[in-house]
Amino acid sequence: MRMDDANLKPTFSYLVSEITKRFPNFAYLHVVEPRVEGNVDRAVQHGEEIDFLREIWGSRPFISAGGYTRDTAISTAEEKGDLIAFGRAFIPNPDLPFRLEKDIPLTISDRSSYYTWESPVGYIDYPFSKEFEGGTRASL
Repeated sequence: MRMDDANLKPTFSYLVSEITKRFPNFAYLHVVEPRVEGNVDRAVQHGEEIDFLREIWGSRPFISAGGYTRDTAISTAEEKGDLIAFGRAFIPNPDLPFRLEKDIPLTISDRSSYYTWESPVGYIDYPFSKEFEGGTRASL
């Protein structure tokens, strides 16, 4: 589902502006980058950038999610000061923080197995990395 592009910036500018006015101590703003559309990753189109929300939100904690790789997460955090959230990547990578820290390739999930009825396949059956199994996990 996608919102009409003509209303995107005015709608979300108003929403975030009102949150900042009405709830000045609001803990953080969590947004999803437009690289995600349903369960498909795609390129951001011109005019879809969410920098306008960062500007409205100011210096408060800003969490963005949506199609990040390790490299894009690091560059966004360093350049824009965002906190980065990973959602779907946690399912096939139960050791995701370790993999990101050690630059270990991520396991790609099988999205056809998402939300299957009464089956652990594709949800809790992904392995930890060999590096994690061989060292860190043993010491936990």
